[in-house]
Amino acid sequence: MVELGTLLGGAKEPTRLQMQQVLDFETLLANITVPQAERRDDEKIYHKMSIAELQVGTAGGKKKKKKKKKKKKTNLPLYDGQQGVARGGMAGGGQGACPPPCPQAEEMISEIRAAFEGSLDQLDWMDETTRQAAKEKADAIYDMIGFPDFILDNKELDDVYDGYEVSEDSFFQNMLNFYNFSAKVMADQLRKPPNRDQWSMTPQTVNAYYLPTKNGIVFPAAGNGGVSIPRWLGPAGREYDKEGNLRPWWQNSSLEAFKNRTACMTEQYGRYTVHREKVNGRQTLGENIADNGGLKAAYNAYKSWLQKNGDEKRLPALGLTNHQLFFVGFAQVWCSVRTPESSHEGLVTDPHSPDKYRVIGTLSNSRDFVEHFGCPLGSPMNPGRHCEVW
Repeated sequence: MVELGTLLGGAKEPTRLQMQQVLDFETLLANITVPQAERRDDEKIYHKMSIAELQVGTAGGKKKKKKKKKKKKTNLPLYDGQQGVARGGMAGGGQGACPPPCPQAEEMISEIRAAFEGSLDQLDWMDETTRQAAKEKADAIYDMIGFPDFILDNKELDDVYDGYEVSEDSFFQNMLNFYNFSAKVMADQLRKPPNRDQWSMTPQTVNAYYLPTKNGIVFPAAGNGGVSIPRWLGPAGREYDKEGNLRPWWQNSSLEAFKNRTACMTEQYGRYTVHREKVNGRQTLGENIADNGGLKAAYNAYKSWLQKNGDEKRLPALGLTNHQLFFVGFAQVWCSVRTPESSHEGLVTDPHSPDKYRVIGTLSNSRDFVEHFGCPLGSPMNPGRHCEVW
């Protein structure tokens, strides 16, 4: 922090004092903030209220209310939950445009979605009313694939980035300009209707995401999207209906069964450690369910593809079947190296499990993986208990 302050032109000692004050203030905020693991349940943290209601419920509210009478009455809505904001500069709209490989991507996503919907029929713990509503939500999911279509229109592209100054000489200044520009973009959205076509991830990002408030899934051109499919019925996604409204739509019996099944996964991942520090099974639950459900849906989609197109030729010299290569391909995505400091930060703040356990945890729950690799019962990758939600 001190180094960054001096880069911005501050003298070292005054900067050190000011950064200490910033750190103390952020520590104070952290100590009064709901823990990360408890902020994954939107029903518990979303409390819409007017300013008048907020003042009544806070210390000194009566005094503030008396002063308020002298002023024009205000009744602005406040939100205590996460709201979708534009990050990464993708503030423009458009359902999505794609390079030539896009038809294959659309087909793959469609097959994974169909496989996941098909798995709903196999769930003996979900009642028929909830099952039908879940299928309707799946059919209503809004896909955005590739990149925003405004990228292909030079004038619209210039309009989107109007006001963003780029320097050829200073990367650091470019980043500052970008953060300021992004803040203005976010502020400009205040009190405006939500834009369903807004992108929050750049096309070259190897990732994908689900927006429960829009019931939309975004697959960037470089994305890895299979795990995003189950998020619409994950711990957070399940709280929103097919229109993106936060409301209870599950029957109580299915909701209770869902929570019982997620408890298994919470316990499983909570046993994993990195540098003798435990993974937070509650904090990572949503992403763990997505990893497990996404792998299962993707593999079922692959089997459906084989039924339509026939077996693929085996790659020579590897000694692995195509089914085994499917799981190897899944695991390779998460190959990474992190310093102990970075690992600690991830355990404290990241809703994802460490990459190592995104592989080990997910594959050890997969009965298909166990079958194709012949893992003996009681071995690390076939402990005998498979935590399954979807």
